[in-house]
Amino acid sequence: MNAALRNTTLLRLTAVGAASALLLGLTPAAAQAAVTETTVELPLAAAADVVAGAAGVYVSGGRTSTQIVVTNPAGGNHRIVDDLPGPTDLELSPDGSVLYAALPAANEIAAIDTTTLQETARYFTGVGACPSSLAVIEQTLWFGYGCDQWGGNIGRIDVSDPAPTAAVRQSPVDFWSHPKLSVGRNDPGRLFAAQPSLSPSAVQIFTVAADGTLTAAGRTEHTVVGGNLRDMAAAPDGATFYTASGAPYEILQFESHELTVARRRFATGPYPNAVEVSHDGTQIAAAADGSGLFVFRPTSAQPTKLTLTGSSGVIDRGIAWAPSGAQLYAVTRNTPNAVLHVYTASIAAKRLA
Repeated sequence: MNAALRNTTLLRLTAVGAASALLLGLTPAAAQAAVTETTVELPLAAAADVVAGAAGVYVSGGRTSTQIVVTNPAGGNHRIVDDLPGPTDLELSPDGSVLYAALPAANEIAAIDTTTLQETARYFTGVGACPSSLAVIEQTLWFGYGCDQWGGNIGRIDVSDPAPTAAVRQSPVDFWSHPKLSVGRNDPGRLFAAQPSLSPSAVQIFTVAADGTLTAAGRTEHTVVGGNLRDMAAAPDGATFYTASGAPYEILQFESHELTVARRRFATGPYPNAVEVSHDGTQIAAAADGSGLFVFRPTSAQPTKLTLTGSSGVIDRGIAWAPSGAQLYAVTRNTPNAVLHVYTASIAAKRLA
């Protein structure tokens, strides 16, 4: 590992443990003793996204970078995928064998083998497309794109095709800018598209036909999502989804069949900017760049706050769950480099109401 990198494991004996113990009815010492946070400085001046698979963690450097940093599940053994023009949004294939990276400045999406870390394909999305958000349903790679105001839409690529090409303007609805996409990993029949950069924002739900045709199936009411939406995540079964907007200072839970009002609200303080559902749907992690990092259950009344050691805030969309739920990852803005925080998420699960 480069000598400039630091990897320190911190046993947190703080009021966070005491508050968690109260939720469980345990003594503070019993809760505190098991909670660990590892912080790892990354060789990236900034970061744009993080995803996690069984083999490791992947962090993109953003539009001014050429790199994706890959770590093992504990945050160590750094490797670099280089020569990428501005990697931003990341997504893994359902089996974790392929990492897709959006390259909006190049109007391309890269496919990278997660075993060899070699680029295996580069998909051109069209001049002026700016692909900026990714989602995968089986063998279809969906991308939210848009460089200009009201130039946003959704495209798709059949990656099983021997000569895959991008099909654009798949949505019957245009977007102000690139929509943020999400899918329920066990629900191939629905695609969720959230509109960032507007106040108020909205989430559109599409049904996905066998031939890939998108049909608008519902849209949140005009004001219920809030303003300046920064992230959105669907539960594995697609029955619920969660939004993180600059305001309100809450993560909102919506039921997919009821889009007029939020089903539940989870207070975070200012300003919610990331939300991610665990692979089994039992835990939700969220961040607010003015308030910190939180974990909660879909039916809990109050999120549990986790410590962000030495942090200046989680990046937008900067959290990810390990597939097993054994680790939770958060990437923060720090000087001189971005920092990866690794939490013992199985312990976090036991600390929730």
